[in-house]
Amino acid sequence: MLRSILALTVRSFFRNFNYSMITLSGLVVGISTALLIFLWVSYELSYDRDDPDNDRVFVVMHNELFEGEIQTQESTYAPLADFLLNEVPEVEAMTRVNNAREQLNYEDKALSKEGIYADTGFFKVFKTKVIAGDAAHPLPDNHSIALSQEVANLLFRDVDA
Repeated sequence: MLRSILALTVRSFFRNFNYSMITLSGLVVGISTALLIFLWVSYELSYDRDDPDNDRVFVVMHNELFEGEIQTQESTYAPLADFLLNEVPEVEAMTRVNNAREQLNYEDKALSKEGIYADTGFFKVFKTKVIAGDAAHPLPDNHSIALSQEVANLLFRDVDA
């Protein structure tokens, strides 16, 4: 029974080859689109789930009119941070961050890693576990850096970072 159904399907496929290819391509495009939409939605829903206070963390964005088109960007003007912290009572803490790719050098080792520039408010907004150093004041000055355990192991190996 199954063999005859399969034979009938294959015969019908080759008899109406153009129609079958159009139908098959539509099926492939539909499944691919559904898969891409699913992956995009799951990424968007899991974006900040690793932070325990994710329901209290927000991104400030601004709209800018550029060549007749409105563009939304994550970058805002620096004085806005001080204004929000001082003038809006609902804001408990804030931080400014900027993504960057930098080269880290130690003796003869060099690593190129992605990271962020952030001010000291970063550790108030995002509860990050501090393994070594002062957890109360993790970045004491403008020349300080916080490294993940992975990057510290790659760069310093046996030396205390």
